[in-house]
Amino acid sequence: MHENNILAEEKDLFKILADASPDCIKLFALDNKIKFMSQGGLKEHNLKTPEDAIGLDWTTTIVPEQRDEVLRKIKQSIAEKRAVSIDVQHLHEFSNREWCALIINPIFDESGNVKYFVGISRDISDRKKFEEEIQERSAEQSRLVNAMIDREIKMAELKRENDELRKSLGFPPA
Repeated sequence: MHENNILAEEKDLFKILADASPDCIKLFALDNKIKFMSQGGLKEHNLKTPEDAIGLDWTTTIVPEQRDEVLRKIKQSIAEKRAVSIDVQHLHEFSNREWCALIINPIFDESGNVKYFVGISRDISDRKKFEEEIQERSAEQSRLVNAMIDREIKMAELKRENDELRKSLGFPPA
């Protein structure tokens, strides 16, 4: 009886811990189908109940051009027996977050076989937006610097041509 109370208390504590986080915490199987998703994950993916998440292949919520990379990262986590991370972009219809930093950690059984994966993703949409703005501003600065350099080169060429013309007409260089 005492052991059952401890297990029930641990379950309650785990639920409190998982549900207190705004991050998406998910447990998924080798087929990438969800076995558990935290309240933060349900909110992120616009799901009402944990049952709505169970069985969902979470990789379908990611933009198609990133899915192979995500699967490579999952394989890497198994081969290296460690957590891996990747920034993922979600499809708008499956998430209210455009970008998430995702950590995937394999869970092994006593025989050393992968049993599950834990995935924890945090919203980084604002960070990605700022990174994009910085890249755009940096590109604009590069264009302006190049325009200024081109202008200086053109001014030097015009001065040389002007000096040559003045010399050919018998005037001293300016």
